[in-house]
Amino acid sequence: MARLTDSIVNYVQESFQELKRVTWPTRNQAVRLTFIVLGFCIVAAAALGVFDFGFNYGYHSLVDYAAKIAPPAATEIKPEDIEVGTEESQPKTTEKTASPVNSLPSSAKPSKNASQQNK
Repeated sequence: MARLTDSIVNYVQESFQELKRVTWPTRNQAVRLTFIVLGFCIVAAAALGVFDFGFNYGYHSLVDYAAKIAPPAATEIKPEDIEVGTEESQPKTTEKTASPVNSLPSSAKPSKNASQQNK
C-alpha cells in the first residue's frame, strides 16, 4: 500500500513540475486561436449541412421519380381502415394436421406392389 501511495504522490509532483515548464500562450493568442477553431467548426458544419441537404433532396427526388414510373403494387393500409376487436380483423387460419404420407396425392403414394418388387 505504501508503494502505491508513494507512486501516486510522485506522479502528481512530477506533473506539477512539468506544468511549470510549459510555455502558455498569451491571452491574445488564446483568443485568436479560439476564434480560428470556432471558424473552422462553423465552416465544417455548414459544409456538412449543404451535403446533407443535397443528398436528402436527391434521395427524395429519386423516390418520387421511382413512384411515378412504377407505382407500388400493394395499397397502403390506413389505421382507420382496420377494425379492432372484430372477427374480420383477425387472421383466418385453417388448422390442418397431416402426416407426410397423408399429404401426398394418391398418385404419388408408393404402391404395395412396387415395394414388393424391389425385394
